[in-house]
Amino acid sequence: MQELLGEIETGVQVEREERIEGDEATVRQFTVINARIDEQAEAGNATAEELTAINASVDEQRTTIVQSAEAIARLGGTVQYQINTNGHIAGWALSNQVGRGRPYAAFTFVADSFQISSANGARSPFVAYTRTRQINGVQVPAGVYLQEAFIRKAAIDTLHIRGNAVTVPAAATGNFVNGTGHANFAHLVSSAVNLSIASPVLVLWSIEQGYPQGNAAWSIRFRVNGSVLHERGDMRATADYPSGQFLLNRPAGITTVAMDWGGTAGKVSARGSLTLMGVQR
Repeated sequence: MQELLGEIETGVQVEREERIEGDEATVRQFTVINARIDEQAEAGNATAEELTAINASVDEQRTTIVQSAEAIARLGGTVQYQINTNGHIAGWALSNQVGRGRPYAAFTFVADSFQISSANGARSPFVAYTRTRQINGVQVPAGVYLQEAFIRKAAIDTLHIRGNAVTVPAAATGNFVNGTGHANFAHLVSSAVNLSIASPVLVLWSIEQGYPQGNAAWSIRFRVNGSVLHERGDMRATADYPSGQFLLNRPAGITTVAMDWGGTAGKVSARGSLTLMGVQR
């Protein structure tokens, strides 16, 4: 055997120590499982495995705990710990594999939730739920929930923040419109915001006006989702940049605000800007 295949060695070594000295007691046990094929052997591999299982059952109710370890000389190794209670499995697996000449390590948990707590259990910086669960009567979707996080760099596809933590602006500026009569309204500009919850919407407006022929009359009108909210006409004050703001209480959904304008024909032109500030969750 040694001439054809080289040296092959297997073995299991168990050492146990028990000691009582005064008010101290010590128990130690070491188990070593070894499999080796030296480099003179033909193509092959050496594998060492260990499996420990305990089981408890009453009638049809059963819980089994299995701990396994496997070491393969050329491929790496794995350690697994599994608790199976009536088919519901929890556990973890740690592996260090070699594939295509490159090592790859992985640590996987199988659990409905995972968290790290302080030694006294008073604080947990995060918890991960792998399925929807009910907590204090509230349905909590699967995900990772953080108490506090310090992130140096983040790339986020969609951000959802509870309450009034985020305001979402929507702004637009129109083109210049020439007056055709202060009672003849022309559309200057529109802006829209899509609200995920009912919230106030702050509307900021401004108009850039030009008076090529001196003083002239002008009018303004605001519409919300097509309905006239407010209008004021035949204003005579010469103002290059009239502006203002007002607040709307709006339901969830799309809110569109339009600003219309009219001015004395041939004497005044205008360009409008609108900014809407709504709350997103």
